[in-house]
Amino acid sequence: MAVADIPSSDYVFRERKRPIRGDEPSAIHFNLRYDMQQQTRGFAHIFNNDIFQKMDDRKGTRKDRDNLKETFTNLGFKVRVHDDCTASEIRDILLEASKVDHSDFDCFLCVFLTHGDDGIIYGSDGEPESFKGNGSVHSTNRTWLRLNDDVFDIFRGNNCSTLIGKPKIFIIQACRGGTAEFSAMIGSAATDYEEPLETSVGVKVTIPTEADFLISYSSSEGYYSFRELYKGTWFIQDLTRVLNEFGRNGDFIRMLTVVNKLVSERAIQGSGKPELEGKKQMPCFLSKLTRQLHLTAQT
Repeated sequence: MAVADIPSSDYVFRERKRPIRGDEPSAIHFNLRYDMQQQTRGFAHIFNNDIFQKMDDRKGTRKDRDNLKETFTNLGFKVRVHDDCTASEIRDILLEASKVDHSDFDCFLCVFLTHGDDGIIYGSDGEPESFKGNGSVHSTNRTWLRLNDDVFDIFRGNNCSTLIGKPKIFIIQACRGGTAEFSAMIGSAATDYEEPLETSVGVKVTIPTEADFLISYSSSEGYYSFRELYKGTWFIQDLTRVLNEFGRNGDFIRMLTVVNKLVSERAIQGSGKPELEGKKQMPCFLSKLTRQLHLTAQT
């Protein structure tokens, strides 16, 4: 072999690192959808924290709870409502839910209506900013849960095998920090505000443990979520409105995009709090879905 024909060490390294697939697809399947063939879509757990021991109560959240329960019941879910749960109680319920055999269900859904901050949600026993203290994050006495480690992780493929390949939907109505969005134009009124995944590819095609998650947040990272006393939160108002109208036919990602638009068009007016006048809210979502998500069977 001539010197010029000897591959460089960099080339060899890159070739060895190339992922191997056992079945290179001949075409891209653009319209793949998750199977929705079971009689029941799956469990929908709604955690609704209204009364808090050391934080402000979340007046108006019961409206959100009732609207969500009706919406998801109509969409074929087995709805389980959990009111005013401590962090420990939430953790126990989630662990139990992850151990259920989901083989006869199409998906899993979980909603949190509570106080929160960046990356965490509070139980009804929550203390403001207690997650910033020196207490161990592994302590069973914590009054808050880390979303990644305490919630999402237990439903990943390596921990909940009967949900592998099925959509796992998490809807989080909670503040993600202490900042309010500034207004550019227009809006509507509000009266209150809330305080503040991968595996290696081998010869066999595998599914990353973090695949098939859809996480929808009521606000962007670092920002408030707003709530009306008699109507509930902006985000849940618009989410249930869209799901009630399009949930049987629409793609879930498209519906969340519509919700983003509806919420973004709102702004606080007449709240009696000058520091909040004109402030806005911007929901967002993180999708690790691998197919289109419709909540009804494909015809």
